[in-house]
Amino acid sequence: MMALAAGAGKYGWTSPVVTPDSNIIHIEGGRHPLLELVTSQYIANDCFLGGSGDNRRELWDGRDSPGEPDSQNTIMLITGPNDSGKSIYLKQVALTVYLAHIGSCVPAKRAVIGITDKILTRITTRESACRGESAFSIDLRQVALSVQAATRRSLVLIDEFGKGTLPEDGAGLMGAIINSFLARGEEAPRVLAATHYHELVDGNYLTPGRNISLARMEVRVNLEVGSFGEPSVVYLYALKQGQGISSFGTSCAAVNGIDRSILGRAEVIADLLSRNADLQVLCSKLGVAEKRKLESAEAVARHLLAMDLQDECGSPHSVGGEHLRGVVKGWLAN
Repeated sequence: MMALAAGAGKYGWTSPVVTPDSNIIHIEGGRHPLLELVTSQYIANDCFLGGSGDNRRELWDGRDSPGEPDSQNTIMLITGPNDSGKSIYLKQVALTVYLAHIGSCVPAKRAVIGITDKILTRITTRESACRGESAFSIDLRQVALSVQAATRRSLVLIDEFGKGTLPEDGAGLMGAIINSFLARGEEAPRVLAATHYHELVDGNYLTPGRNISLARMEVRVNLEVGSFGEPSVVYLYALKQGQGISSFGTSCAAVNGIDRSILGRAEVIADLLSRNADLQVLCSKLGVAEKRKLESAEAVARHLLAMDLQDECGSPHSVGGEHLRGVVKGWLAN
């Protein structure tokens, strides 16, 4: 307890309000207690799950908090680019809830935490040769446990579930899991889910209702990118209301050192996919060396057709010769 108190004083933590009456997680100016120690400037973010504005005003002595004052959403779906801070946000909320329950101060400006019976996560996949399970199987087990064990007092964190299988299957599973929590109504747990499946919203995978809110990690797009390999987005690490517009995967790849030629190819393919174009047309384009090789092969084939093919008996109309001519003509036609 002395260590927790000393840490709270050293790092500017505050005493939370832990309440058994309201099933809420309301955090203002929340921070990750470890990451903020290794960064020069940490961007604090709020979290409002469950409850209502009246609950906050009563517990915070009549002072309004930012966000939606009458929000009663128990599920938050977070989108945004890679490396924008979605996973850190999920972890910092869970750590704040955990610290409040062990009697510690918390890394936030202020916080009201409803009594929580479990913190269930699908964040980290720990693979091992002795387990005999694929990464996706491990993810499925974690999600299955979360769905089965969660109560209205639980906090469920789901980070990028579904990425280990086909995109259509992954998005369908993710949407079905969120819908299963929504179907519980007032008995739904508090859920924070981060995903790159934008089709969950665009494709109406989720059942609309007041118990779910959309959030995104904010970025600023650089429209004056000179060439591939240069960052095209500026990460602000700030949680905002609404849906993200893109994952900016190629920009993240550029920051992490992927070759420019690969990024250029990826941009072209991504653009074709976004327009439902035929990728076979793209793949059929040949380089200079490939074109020269094909032209040389065509010249040999045409020279072969001009030859007077004869069988061992000297007949110019042998079955083997005509068959070879037919094969070569078919290849030239294609």
